[in-house]
Amino acid sequence: MGARTRIAPSPTGAPHVGTAYQALFSKALAVQTGGQFLLRIEDTDQSRKVEGAEEAIKRSLRWLGLDWDEGPDVGGPHGPYRQSERLDIYREHAERLEKSGAAYWSDAPPKQQAEGEEEEPSGSALRLRIPEEGQTRVVDQWRGEVTFENSDLTEPVLLKSDGFPTYHLAVVVDDHLMGITHVLRGEEWLPSLPKHVRIYEALGYSLPLFHHTPLLRNADKSKLSKRKNPVSLDWFREQGNLPEALVNFLGILGWSHPEEKEHFDFEEFCRVLDLSRISLSGPIFDLEKLAHLNGLWIRSLSTAQLVERLRAGDFTTHAEVETPRLEAIAALVQERIEKLSDFDDQVSFFFEEPQVGEPEDLLGKKATPEGVKEALGLLSQRLGAVESWELASVEAAIREAAGEASEKTRNVFMALRIALTGRKVSTPLFETADVLGRETTLARLDVAAGLL
Repeated sequence: MGARTRIAPSPTGAPHVGTAYQALFSKALAVQTGGQFLLRIEDTDQSRKVEGAEEAIKRSLRWLGLDWDEGPDVGGPHGPYRQSERLDIYREHAERLEKSGAAYWSDAPPKQQAEGEEEEPSGSALRLRIPEEGQTRVVDQWRGEVTFENSDLTEPVLLKSDGFPTYHLAVVVDDHLMGITHVLRGEEWLPSLPKHVRIYEALGYSLPLFHHTPLLRNADKSKLSKRKNPVSLDWFREQGNLPEALVNFLGILGWSHPEEKEHFDFEEFCRVLDLSRISLSGPIFDLEKLAHLNGLWIRSLSTAQLVERLRAGDFTTHAEVETPRLEAIAALVQERIEKLSDFDDQVSFFFEEPQVGEPEDLLGKKATPEGVKEALGLLSQRLGAVESWELASVEAAIREAAGEASEKTRNVFMALRIALTGRKVSTPLFETADVLGRETTLARLDVAAGLL
């Protein structure tokens, strides 16, 4: 029987990269074992619910290729489980716990809650009964047996006065009724595990296997947060990261490929996944590593695929340019860009006149205005005489003119680059002239020569 896993985000804001991290491992385990991956929207905390957040979560998971299974036994044919639609189920379980003596009603003032837990409500609410003496032992699949002193555990609220369950009750009931076999969630929930184990035992339910994933960390080892790092999946998409690259990046955070590879796709990740290779040391969320991987994934695309991604993600203002020309331009920067959002800046001179600036900008090391002007004239003559404008003939004409000029070849090439692009660093010189075409190339040479 395959693993049945889930991801259970709350619709309280922008979809978080930590949700994607846990979804990746959860879905990969389900795929690897021929199981199922479920989506559950944990919306019992109505005060923090944000309009549109659920759709944003679903959109982001689909963008990453981390789709969830749907069907009669996994939340219905048209969508995920939603806790707000299951209130009667939670009340029934709350009554069972109260009747058995495992829970009791209390109007005691709320206590300080553990990190990650929702705020305890005031007023009469159903609490889990925990003995003051003894210990509660739990098992995390990565950490082994962990022992908690009962005297250190608070008695959590299970059912609020408004009839909504808290996380503690809902997560146990849902995971059991949904047949979850493996729970992968952030390690901030490890202190809540003894409370959940007591609820499982009080209800007579068997426990799933628990895996508490290590917290993602900023460079200074602090917990990943939006104060120091971008954490919204929408931000990563809008910045021009490929979903394949972000999935690849998340896959190497705290986990190592058995062949020590860093560049792999989701299919390979599912094939070689071994949960024992997880490191609990707290992986660093390194944006430079993500940029490197994103560049690799961009270069793995065909030029046609790159143009398709640019257009589909609205990463270029030149989407209406004819496809052959846009592909020719994209091919010149594909090795240079790390994000799709870099594209327009890298190719702006193909669509607008370059800003050469001062005449001195055209002069290379120890070059003279007279020598450079002569070189630009020779380039104009030789390129103007090219019969068939194609890369080989364009390159030959440029090299011929550079050989005839009194200036050093490197100074001739630099002057040509500045004249055509307005930049000292740009796309390959011969290819740039070829794509710009005869008319534009000659016109820009004339403008540059006029500055000297």
